[in-house]
Amino acid sequence: MTEVIGIINQKGGVAKTTTAINLTATLTQKGKKVLLVDLDPQANATTGLGIDKTNLNYSIRDVLLDECEIEEAIIPTDYENLDILPSNLSLSKVEKQLAGETAPEYILRRYLERIDEYYDMIIIDSPPTLGRLAYNVLVASDSVIIPVQTEYYAMEGVVDLLDAIKEVEDKLYSETEIKGVLLTMHDKREKLTNEVAYLVKEFFKDKMFKTIIPRNAPVKRSAADGIPCVIKYPDSTGAIAYVKFTEEFLERS
Repeated sequence: MTEVIGIINQKGGVAKTTTAINLTATLTQKGKKVLLVDLDPQANATTGLGIDKTNLNYSIRDVLLDECEIEEAIIPTDYENLDILPSNLSLSKVEKQLAGETAPEYILRRYLERIDEYYDMIIIDSPPTLGRLAYNVLVASDSVIIPVQTEYYAMEGVVDLLDAIKEVEDKLYSETEIKGVLLTMHDKREKLTNEVAYLVKEFFKDKMFKTIIPRNAPVKRSAADGIPCVIKYPDSTGAIAYVKFTEEFLERS
């Protein structure tokens, strides 16, 4: 059975997209057939896999508005067993366009159910907001991964996200498990980041992934090059950490 996992945190700059890209790439290296769904209007997951977001026949926006079949919008990447449902800036207007739809929070889920037989896992990269698109992620996902940057305002917005997860369960009758919380962009040389990491671990306890993703230059460079770090710089500390995280993730699946 296909597992759908949302990568979500409405705070921007916490490595959601980087995590989504490197998790999917590593999963394919471990023999999984994976679909990456880019539900962020910034489309960084799309460009991060080397896809030109300005030259798409169809995107996730067209799927959500029922202007194409989901199979028409999905495109293969350069990596075996890794497909993407791409995004572009046109997605930014969809929040308002979905307002008049019946049960708009369930739209993504209904479309993914049509193609889940083709994939072992579907990973969704979420927008840095807690609007209708994010609620679509929560409803569509079996579980979510919450990346948290080890900085002073690390928990900012996370409490709101936890409230949203509870609201989805209570009002939309869709249970969404927290697969785990992942500390990202960590610099162990800085006292503050170590203090923040401790506080986050105390808050989430057994929900924490043991792996911590370090702040690492090759991770940034690979994103700019449109190639997952685990593929372009496999010996970098960032890539090694993402491989360990993926292995830990699979143990929880």
